[in-house]
Amino acid sequence: MTQPILPHHHCVSLNDFNSVQFPTNPSGRILNCMTQLPNQIYKKHNSKSKSFEWEVKPIRGSSALYSSNQFLSKETNWETHLIAWTGELYKQGETVPHSIPQSQIIENDPLYLSDENKQKLTEKIRSANNDENIHPIWLLRKDQDKWRQYAENVLWPVFHYMQSPQPSFTDSSNDENCWWHDYVKFNEAYAAKIKELYKPGDIIWIHDYYLFLLPQILRMELPDAYIMLFCHVPFPSNI
Repeated sequence: MTQPILPHHHCVSLNDFNSVQFPTNPSGRILNCMTQLPNQIYKKHNSKSKSFEWEVKPIRGSSALYSSNQFLSKETNWETHLIAWTGELYKQGETVPHSIPQSQIIENDPLYLSDENKQKLTEKIRSANNDENIHPIWLLRKDQDKWRQYAENVLWPVFHYMQSPQPSFTDSSNDENCWWHDYVKFNEAYAAKIKELYKPGDIIWIHDYYLFLLPQILRMELPDAYIMLFCHVPFPSNI
């Protein structure tokens, strides 16, 4: 008996939900929450105008994750929205983002972004990705590398069977406590953005260990929401 030829892939569509009863009908929208936008924001000098301008360029890494979002957006009947942090801001040519002292007035920061700057950059990011449903999360610039510390220095080693060194009692700062505080703030910023965009029936798809607190925060605020969490690292068998 000849076997039917099946498509190479089948993406779940709204039609697949027609025969199933749900407490809230799916809206047809997916809110994809990722750690960082697919573009790096940097400031470069325009030799013609002799002024500095904000630009965006693609970042390296996580291309498969961004491609999956594009596939859902372009090849299916789901309306997808990408919600992600802007990542660190750079000057042209920088390989390591610099932070500004806590005592410095933020408007004096050479990488300070006004609301107008943010709006123009949002438009550039959407244009670069040919996607109007990209929603940047803008975080404070002071000590901008702090947003990654807990996820990368505490959670990542645990997922890879690495034991972090015990902190010294003579350590001048309680680093891990500070990192945890920033990790909570990072997740809360996502929750605030999602609540702005959310409609009943939306599927909120959360990616990776940078956002482990987000499902619980959202569940308290949106008890009937459909929330998914996908972890992109190996999960230890004896955690």
